[in-house]
Amino acid sequence: MVLLTLAATAQEISADFPFESHYQKLGENNIHYIDEGTGDPILFLHGIPMSSYSWRNVIPQISDSARCIAIDFMGFGKSDKPNIEYSFIAQYNYLASFIDSLNLTNLTLVMTDIGGILGTKYALENPSNIKGLVYMETPFGDSRTFHKNGGMMQHMMFWMGRQEKLGYHMIVKKNMFIKMMGMLIKRKLTNEEKKHYREPFLKEEWRTPLFTLPNSFPKKGKNPQNNDMADMINKNNAFLTRTTIPKLVLYAKPGMLVNKKAVKWINNNIPTTETKLIGQAKHLMEEDLPIEIGRTINNWYLNLKD
Repeated sequence: MVLLTLAATAQEISADFPFESHYQKLGENNIHYIDEGTGDPILFLHGIPMSSYSWRNVIPQISDSARCIAIDFMGFGKSDKPNIEYSFIAQYNYLASFIDSLNLTNLTLVMTDIGGILGTKYALENPSNIKGLVYMETPFGDSRTFHKNGGMMQHMMFWMGRQEKLGYHMIVKKNMFIKMMGMLIKRKLTNEEKKHYREPFLKEEWRTPLFTLPNSFPKKGKNPQNNDMADMINKNNAFLTRTTIPKLVLYAKPGMLVNKKAVKWINNNIPTTETKLIGQAKHLMEEDLPIEIGRTINNWYLNLKD
C-alpha cells in the first residue's frame, strides 16, 4: 500500500450546475442523474445531505477521460420523493437497478459517506463489473472499528441519529443536517449553493431519508441487524480486506470519517489501495477541494489497467 500526499491548491469553485438532467424510471419512481463524457463509466455516489450537485466541480476534471454519471439517491436532489421506507437496502436496490437499466459495465465507483456503503455492496455482489473503487469520507473497518476510530463529531452525529424522538425532531422537523452543513465544510457556501442544497428538503416529509439512514447504525456498531448500516459495513469490510480491485482513498485534514486513525487502519488492512492526502477539508470534501479531487481521480484512473 502507498501513502501519497498532495499540497492543496487554491481553485475557483463554481456554484453553477451546467448539466442536462436525465431521469430513469425504476418501478414507479424516477432517479435523477447527469451524464457527461464518453468511455467506460465512472459512477459518482453522494452522501448525506448531498446530491449530484456536489460533484459539479469534480466531473469537469474527469469527463474528457471517461463517461461520468452522477445520480441522486431516491429522495435526494431531483429524484422522486415517494412515501417509502428509505432503508439502506431500499436505496441499494434502486442503485443496482439503475446500473442494470443503463447497462453500465467495466464500472468505476466514486463514493462518499453513504454512497461508499451502497457502492461497496454493489462491488461485493458484482465484482466482475468493477474496474476501480474511489473513496472519500466513508466508513472503513467493521462497524465496531468504524465507531472506535471515529472522532467527537462522528459520534455526536450518530448518537443523534439513533434517538428516535429527539433525533427525528432535530433531523426531520428542524432540518438539522441542512442547517449544520457549515460545520462540515471548511469554506463558506454561497447563497446560490445553499439554495441548491435546501431545495430537496424544503418540506418536512421530504427529510425522512436524512433520518432513516443514520438511524440504522446501532450503538457503538454492536448487534447489527440484517441489512442495517452496521451489517452492510461488516460485510463490505470483509470484502474490502480480500479483494484485489484497485482502490483509491482520498482524505483531507481534519476530515471526519476518514481521520488519521482510519487512514492507518486502511493502510494496514486493505490491499491494492492508495491513500492520498489532498489538502485541508472537513467532511463534505467535494465542496472544499473539488478541483484537487477531480484531478487526482483522473490521474489515478488513467493509470488503471483495462
